[in-house]
Amino acid sequence: MTLSVDVFLDVSNLMRAAARHPARDGRVADFTALLGVGLAAGGEIRRAVAVLAAPPGAGADELANALAASGWALQTVGRPEEEDEALRALLEEHMREPPGGIVWLSGDGGFLPPLQAARAAGIPVLVAGISGTVHRAYFQQRFPVLLLDDLVLYPREELARGQRMIPRWIRGWPGRFREILMRAPDAELARLVEEPGCPFADATGLRLWRRCWQAGRMADPETARRIHRALRRQRPEPAAALRTG
Repeated sequence: MTLSVDVFLDVSNLMRAAARHPARDGRVADFTALLGVGLAAGGEIRRAVAVLAAPPGAGADELANALAASGWALQTVGRPEEEDEALRALLEEHMREPPGGIVWLSGDGGFLPPLQAARAAGIPVLVAGISGTVHRAYFQQRFPVLLLDDLVLYPREELARGQRMIPRWIRGWPGRFREILMRAPDAELARLVEEPGCPFADATGLRLWRRCWQAGRMADPETARRIHRALRRQRPEPAAALRTG
């Protein structure tokens, strides 16, 4: 059984949180690494949607291009106050064909009611955000919470060199090696790490992820953190390989 995950990104919430992060040394978010949270949570990514308030302007265009290039399906709205409404509408739309799990990339407490409803319907929910900006209600209601600080925030110059990019086809990567992932002994997984397109930098992270993937469940936050650490150390792929993804 494979867990099919829908990933939702509240772009403004994450960017505001990153701007307030104590390490203000020009750190920026790697949107491809954010997409990897869905894989780290234990499943294949069915859909990954980001909502962005994008009034006309070069800055908004650059951000929208970065999101789209990282593999996100992007929905833009004209004003910041429309973002929350758009995210709720997307969640409601996706629930018509319920996913196996939901990864919610926003610490905004205003989303608590619809996420509670999803959980009550039997859908596992992982909330992820920057430390200090995840609403206390998620902890009080015992949602699994993954803190993203050292997983997706990198110095701008390091990210510009492409040293931490996760492969662009991360959303569908498991399907390429399904037979091996489902049946191979743990000892044989090491060779997958060397395959072009494998989003893991070491076999330990791959083994942790596979245990959740095979069981069709989401990882607990600590396991997800360990999986994601294996993802973020991945070296960039050759340009030729990226073109074929």
